[in-house]
Amino acid sequence: MIAAEQNAERTAKAEAMCREYARRLEGNDLNYLLELFTSDARVRSPIFEEQRAKEFYTFILTEISNRSIRVQSVMVSPENPTRAALHARYNRQVTGALPRTIDVVDLFCFTPELDKITDVTIIYDSVKVREDFNFPAFPSS
Repeated sequence: MIAAEQNAERTAKAEAMCREYARRLEGNDLNYLLELFTSDARVRSPIFEEQRAKEFYTFILTEISNRSIRVQSVMVSPENPTRAALHARYNRQVTGALPRTIDVVDLFCFTPELDKITDVTIIYDSVKVREDFNFPAFPSS
């Protein structure tokens, strides 16, 4: 019984981290958002490939405005709560482009203590939004 209670507690903590990530991303405060990440955290996205979290979110928070995120669901691995997924409707506007709404799934890896994000893989259909980012390649990290 104690193991089940501990697992439920860890699952709830992972879900809370996912929801806090969405809240902080929507809030557009880079430093507050980055507090959720380890210093060497990585982000993978369909358009920008793999980047350090700090560089990725610095760019994203500068180039994207009018952001709102409506969480649809959070799924936490029952066998390993350090792995979770967040499904959301993401409304945003890239500088110089029209506002768009995309469905996105973010796959998270957390530290064993579930207090920091170590890795995020962002999944969405990039075909319709790739043109919003009409600029040279992402600054290399």
